[in-house]
Amino acid sequence: VIANSDIFTLDKNGKLTKKHIVKEILPKLLSVLDKADMIVEEDGDTIHSKVVIFLAYKDVLFEICSSFNVLQYEEFQAIGNGSNYAQGTMLNTKDTDDINERIVRALDIVSSYNYHVGRPYVLINSKDLQYKVKGDN
Repeated sequence: VIANSDIFTLDKNGKLTKKHIVKEILPKLLSVLDKADMIVEEDGDTIHSKVVIFLAYKDVLFEICSSFNVLQYEEFQAIGNGSNYAQGTMLNTKDTDDINERIVRALDIVSSYNYHVGRPYVLINSKDLQYKVKGDN
């Protein structure tokens, strides 16, 4: 939640919650997306975003869907072309202790099906905001 501190804020208790996202973040985000022409209107009363957004802070992960629904995930999630391969790999490597290794393995699998995905990967630990570059050799 450090990308844009005017929009992506924490609640008064310093937490990221679904309620806070819906009441505080979404209204600001809608305004920004509208100005950037990133909202599509359908049938005059239904809107959709051209983007899907993940928000991760410490140990919570939320998705703001293109329909502006807010979902919370317990362990992991992947979006985009090849996400089914990433999710399958993450599920099949639960016995691996190193989460970074699981993520790299999942991304490597996706990269064999999607040429837009490839090394090096930048991994971000959302608990301590530490960045690691993996597979840059």
